[in-house]
Amino acid sequence: MIKIPNTVFFRTALMLVASSLLLTMVSLIAIIYFVLYPIANRSADDLAALVVLYAQTWAELPPDARPELARELLENHQLKYSDKSQNLVKINAKPPYIYFLSEALDRRLDSQFILAKNTKTPDWYWIELTIEGHTHVLGFHQSRVDASPFKALTSIIATLLFLAIISALLIALTLTRPLRNLSLALRSVGQEDLAQINETGFEEIGEVARKFNEMSLEVHHLLENRTVLLAGISHDLRTPITRMHLLLEMIPEIRDSELSQDFYANLTDMEHLLRDTMIIARGISRQDPHTSCDLVQIIKEVTLRQDSDGNIFTLNLPNSLDWSLPESSFKRVLTNLTENAIKYGGDEQINISLNSVEDHAEILIRDHGRGIPTEKLNLVFQPFFRLEGSRGPTTGGSGLGLAIVKQICDANAWKVSLETTSGGGGCTARLVI
Repeated sequence: MIKIPNTVFFRTALMLVASSLLLTMVSLIAIIYFVLYPIANRSADDLAALVVLYAQTWAELPPDARPELARELLENHQLKYSDKSQNLVKINAKPPYIYFLSEALDRRLDSQFILAKNTKTPDWYWIELTIEGHTHVLGFHQSRVDASPFKALTSIIATLLFLAIISALLIALTLTRPLRNLSLALRSVGQEDLAQINETGFEEIGEVARKFNEMSLEVHHLLENRTVLLAGISHDLRTPITRMHLLLEMIPEIRDSELSQDFYANLTDMEHLLRDTMIIARGISRQDPHTSCDLVQIIKEVTLRQDSDGNIFTLNLPNSLDWSLPESSFKRVLTNLTENAIKYGGDEQINISLNSVEDHAEILIRDHGRGIPTEKLNLVFQPFFRLEGSRGPTTGGSGLGLAIVKQICDANAWKVSLETTSGGGGCTARLVI
């Protein structure tokens, strides 16, 4: 089944082409009915009257005057008189003009007549008719009725269709190009580079462009101020955290105590929170350069760093799979997803599989924890969102890990999703690159 593109350009062009085709068909029907048909019918009627008049005059003239009449009518009207002895073949399939001529002769003659052609003179049409008991054979050259309505209509239709389609496409392109530019600019709002579009074109389009540029500038300034504010807070907080680390090291009495280890853990959590908050604040606007990497090797490195004993992960990987991608960004995404699986997967095994499908690579990370409610599968990618309300380090992080994953995937046109595993519980993270 053909899928119709649901774009403004396609819909506008389709509507304009359809209306142009309808207008073309109505115009052609009007031309045929009100112009071509009356002209052809009148021309055939005039020729029929001339043929009948010629036959009647020929019968009334003395034999010595007939050659002069034949010469005059042949020169002036392309009509020729012939005797009945020639071999005529009756015309069965009549062109439109011959059909009109036949109808006109039928109205003017009480007797039967024959429209025929002669194999010896293929360029001539012949009419055999009987007037007052005398049989006459009159002919007229094909050039007299050499008009080609079908060719004319075909040329007109082809020209009108071509102009209609080209005009429709140009009009649709003119109307939709500003919308396409606006759509492309909207995708970059909030990124590092300021999104701006040209304030040209129609008055309404120019007004929309001006309002968009103003909005984009305000958003850019707002994000810059937010980044500066968070950077300042991060810098101010790192100083006392560093002092606390030094203080713990300088007091031998508590350096190796259980309380000191708790302090170290809390300080490390604060540093991770500041780091992740700054990543979210800055956004992933600058992408790492693409390099050719072995995905299998990267997955093994990431899992080995978190599971040196090999008791947590079960890997289902091919021997190797080379892929062009930003390596550091991919490692960050994979690390966050595996850490999330370890954190919420309980003590069960975590299965990781890698498959190559056409021009995509798919990585599945499945844990066997309690899973995620269906209505919250998309909410977990929002910054600071957590399934449970506490902020304790033992029950989870700050809620920024999956938000960072989402930002990196969006920046690199990757797809990441979570789904509750059917049968056995748990959750499956699907990464498509």
